[in-house]
Amino acid sequence: MNTKDDFDKAPTLELREQGLNQVRWANVGLIGGGLLSLTGMGFLLWAPSVSTESGQARLRASVSTEALGVSVEGRF
Repeated sequence: MNTKDDFDKAPTLELREQGLNQVRWANVGLIGGGLLSLTGMGFLLWAPSVSTESGQARLRASVSTEALGVSVEGRF
C-alpha cells in the first residue's frame, strides 16, 4: 500500500516496477501456499487407513566402546 501511495504522489517508472514486483511475489506466494495446502489435504484424504492391530513397541539401548545407540522397533 505504501508503494501505491508513493506512486500516486509522484509516479515514476521505478515505483511502478517496484509495485509490479510486489504484486508478482504476492501472487507466487498465494498460489504456492494454495498448492501446498491442496497437496497436504490430498495426503490426508488418500492416506492408507490405520490398522486396528496394536503392535508392540520396544525400546532397546546398546552400548559399546565405540558408540552409544538407541533404537525403537515394532509396529505403531
